[in-house]
Amino acid sequence: KTVKDVYAQLFPHCDLALVTYDDEQLVWGDNNAQETVNRLKLAGVRNIIVKLGADGCLAQKENGEATMVPTTPVSQVVDTTSAGDSFNGGFLSAWLRGHTIEQSCQRGHSLAGIVIQHRGAIVPRQATDALPPLEKN
Repeated sequence: KTVKDVYAQLFPHCDLALVTYDDEQLVWGDNNAQETVNRLKLAGVRNIIVKLGADGCLAQKENGEATMVPTTPVSQVVDTTSAGDSFNGGFLSAWLRGHTIEQSCQRGHSLAGIVIQHRGAIVPRQATDALPPLEKN
């Protein structure tokens, strides 16, 4: 099986997809983030986040409402290792507490912004102290 075959079987069962546009473009040949959203929607995914690096992300809700969620530029990018994974962790920490898709994206951007200012995928614990605690929404 190819990556496309596995994804085609998986996507109809997804309530949420957190994908990176560069990867989607490479695998599927998508021409832009909206094309990625449209393809995933047709595949049955209900909530879609297309990560666009420094440009933020495109978020499409189950109800069809789409929004660009910008990221805040950081002073110095040291290493982008784990930027996507840290976005996912930040996003999910808010999403699973009932926050909106926009709030969850902002949380993901905040955590990724901290991580890319350090070398490697594991940052000092005190680096994330700037993130405010999340309340259940």
